[in-house]
Amino acid sequence: MGWFRKREGKEQHASSEELALSSLFSSQPTPAGGFSMEIQDVFSIRGRGTVVTGTVASGSIAVGDTVRIVGNGSDIMCRVDGLEAFRATLTTAEAGMNIGILIKSLGRDLVNRGMWVQSA
Repeated sequence: MGWFRKREGKEQHASSEELALSSLFSSQPTPAGGFSMEIQDVFSIRGRGTVVTGTVASGSIAVGDTVRIVGNGSDIMCRVDGLEAFRATLTTAEAGMNIGILIKSLGRDLVNRGMWVQSA
């Protein structure tokens, strides 16, 4: 299993140059030793707040931490109000985990897929 494109019903694997370019343009600088996660999905829960999901790329995060959401010319500071992984409530999350971060003070329209959550 790898990166591939479908063209007219045939699989074509991406070249190493295409992979290098895609990683160059999709990467976001990670704070030294800090938390970093690319946002893969965003949704709202009525009465609770906005949830951003993704895989933790580096560092760790805990409920109550202050984080920055960066990308698309935005730099938003907010507080982590909840963490969840596969319907289990967490107090901390570490690199490699797929998580959802609940942020009560954040509007759904301010965040998009591809932005990054980083430690403040």
